[in-house]
Amino acid sequence: MRTAKNEDLTETGGRGGQWQVVYDGLQKGIISGRYRSGVRLIEDDIIEATGATRHAVRKAFDELVRLGLAVRYPHRGVQVRSFTASEIWQIYEVRECLELKAISYYTEPAAKELVRKLKAIVSDHERAIANNDLAEMYLQNNLLHEAIYQRCENEFLLDAIKHHSLLSHLIHTNSVQSKDLRSKGAKDHLTMIQAIEKGDQKTLARTLRNHIRTFRDYYLQHLTS
Repeated sequence: MRTAKNEDLTETGGRGGQWQVVYDGLQKGIISGRYRSGVRLIEDDIIEATGATRHAVRKAFDELVRLGLAVRYPHRGVQVRSFTASEIWQIYEVRECLELKAISYYTEPAAKELVRKLKAIVSDHERAIANNDLAEMYLQNNLLHEAIYQRCENEFLLDAIKHHSLLSHLIHTNSVQSKDLRSKGAKDHLTMIQAIEKGDQKTLARTLRNHIRTFRDYYLQHLTS
């Protein structure tokens, strides 16, 4: 069984006495691929790395489990979660429903300020791709999609989208990496922004649907690679 060694989590904030600081560091470690699926998270190692109390570390573990990023097994502790083919399919099915609903409000050309903001985020995302920075890719991708979906003005819908995006990125981190797939994703983002700029809801929906399904199919194909 793989275990998480004494990694440096102190960058998330000094001694890390609060559980939120510990959680943020662990989430970043999972999303960046430092802690891969199946890795066991060791309380004592995290305490040593962060200077946090055992209570804070356990609360951070509880949050990872609650959000679906980790699983707690009797007598084995907490491990970073891995997904079956069925679970991957279900996650992306839910994402498609949620995100298509969120962009259904783009029936008229978007404000120029929003378009400029989206293009700036895309530039940062492309830079992260060029640097192969998984954590930054996740951050910029989320910023882009959140900025797009804000149009729906439904906080419950936005929270659900954010949660399933987090699960999707864990799947991405643990899959075979593909520069071609990332390049296609970046092109999809530009096509979506052009559709938003024109108020072309049909093109926006088609591009988003294909975008989600392309990534889903790739991960399913490489699940056992």
